[in-house]
Amino acid sequence: MIESWKQSGLVAVVVIAAAVFGAWMQAWSLDQGLVAPSPVATAPISIDWSHRLAVYTGQVSAEQTASGRVEVRAVMTWDVTAGKLAASFESGGIGAYSVGIALVGRDVVFATEQQVVEAALDGTGLRRVFAAGDGNVIQDMAISPDGRLVAIVVTPKDVPREGAVRVVDLQTLQERLVVKQSDSRFAGIRGVFWQVQWRGDGTGVLVHTGTQSEMWGSLATIFLDGRVRIEDVQGYGNVSPTGRMRAGDIGAIGCMFVGANQLVIRDLETRSVPLRAGGPDSSTVYTPWEWSPDGSQFVFFQQEATTCEELSSEKQVAYVVQTNGSSFPGAPIRVSDLAALHREWYGDNLFTADCDHGDEPVVDRWGKLRPLCFLQSGPGPYRAVTVRVGGQAIGTAVDPQPVGVITP
Repeated sequence: MIESWKQSGLVAVVVIAAAVFGAWMQAWSLDQGLVAPSPVATAPISIDWSHRLAVYTGQVSAEQTASGRVEVRAVMTWDVTAGKLAASFESGGIGAYSVGIALVGRDVVFATEQQVVEAALDGTGLRRVFAAGDGNVIQDMAISPDGRLVAIVVTPKDVPREGAVRVVDLQTLQERLVVKQSDSRFAGIRGVFWQVQWRGDGTGVLVHTGTQSEMWGSLATIFLDGRVRIEDVQGYGNVSPTGRMRAGDIGAIGCMFVGANQLVIRDLETRSVPLRAGGPDSSTVYTPWEWSPDGSQFVFFQQEATTCEELSSEKQVAYVVQTNGSSFPGAPIRVSDLAALHREWYGDNLFTADCDHGDEPVVDRWGKLRPLCFLQSGPGPYRAVTVRVGGQAIGTAVDPQPVGVITP
């Protein structure tokens, strides 16, 4: 059984999206074809599927290029039961930036800017799932809750222009759905297709647009039957794992991702507002933070401030609200220990690092797993930190990023 610490009980649905995750070393060139990645582990590869396994990535090295610093990363599979590294292979380097990685059954699915590829946890058995084609770039990918489909956002490469959402069957490699932003139903939305996440019931995806500016984008739900629904949202916000609720900030303070004078949780199905806090004249600033993995609770921060300059992390206080699926019947409850709440939510599937204070969200605004903390030695390279799952040490890594947990 595959367990995600993002959505426990679903089949392999963990996706990490990072702007600088690295690129495939030689192996992923469309011209060269698929070549097995370089192994990192010196011990013989031995994956015992009757054991509990934790999969994460880490930086192996970094190189300075004309376009900036590019990481070489590795996928590591740690045998939690035996307490040893079971398999690892290089998964990033010079050539093409990586977009995401996900567990699907006993395999991983990788996306670079050029293509989506499936491979075993030891880097063998490579299979190309999708190629962006000349002049295009993959912005994001997400695996469906049942692990059968991958949704991919593809846009023109050179300048931000209208792209498309493509849904591909991982078994047949056939495109199940193609929806282009040039479709008249998207007329008037702000920005271009950028991030994608699945509805919890697997009936469609939510597409977030990016504006290449400080202005927030738009949100649309694209159903697998071809229907499109432009969501009535404002400000920056977080969509719940169910795909039904969206918590966002609205207000005049306008501190980008930091917060605003109102917090609104909107039901995307009914277009009602089951929870609203603050108002246009409020001196309280609300910051949407994160949903629980089952979508039943939402955490937000608040603090008193009249300008962005008055905001301080030391002043903010965390609160959690709970929903029954359609409303929020109780009052917000103050959260004194966010790390403890994370342990309650994710249990033994919670990834942490020793430099982590537990006050960062587990998933970001688009439902993607956030990288763990990292330490830097002055102006030099990053330092390795101990990675843990469920509190148990599972090795060390530089700039670690979780992928997921596999249980027998």
